Amino acid sequence: MSTTSPRLSIAKIEAALAERHEAWLSDDSCRRGVGRLVLRTYANGTGAFYYRYSVNGKKYSVALGRYARLPEFDCLTLSQARAAADEKSRVYRSHQGEASVLDRELRNERRQKSSLSTNSSRANPVAHDALNDLRDEYVRHLRSHG
Repeated sequence: MSTTSPRLSIAKIEAALAERHEAWLSDDSCRRGVGRLVLRTYANGTGAFYYRYSVNGKKYSVALGRYARLPEFDCLTLSQARAAADEKSRVYRSHQGEASVLDRELRNERRQKSSLSTNSSRANPVAHDALNDLRDEYVRHLRSHG
């Protein structure tokens, strides 16, 4: 099932999670060429945020993190996911027309995940490498503070 509506809300997310089936919910920006935030819900009542975009007609999804209604470790709230998707959108828009930076990022992310040897990281499709998360947060901090 795929549900599209103008904006995601906590109420819409919680209702979809309560249904306990797989679905995609879109935080539609109503603009083409910027990518979008989507939430995938799973039959176990959990959800994960992704940034979706396309390059030369091919669609890609970059995992952002698991959904949490309230802030918690290794999860994203809706507002945090929107901020992460906005950052991916800025990168995507600034590099259109050349080899996609997000495409390279996605390939690197897949390469890293395939090289992990622990079963727990393989079981979670949106498991994050803690060092990469720290690096990304540090880069965002440096950019915002000049």
